Amino acid sequence: MENSIEFFLNTHLEWSLSHQGFVITPVLAAPDLDKEFRVEADASNYATRVLSMNCSDEKWRPVAFIS
Repeated sequence: MENSIEFFLNTHLEWSLSHQGFVITPVLAAPDLDKEFRVEADASNYATRVLSMNCSDEKWRPVAFIS
């Protein structure tokens, strides 16, 4: 019983921390259609990813991600 409570508390803590990272911290920026866009693609034997980026304040910010 003690191990299951400890497992629950550890799992809940880990989930809470990861949830905060995705909900509180913005992961993708809102695209500005009036600014320049850049698309980056990466392919390997196992996966392919595509990242669309938008230039804002002279910094490239991700606006879309597909994996």
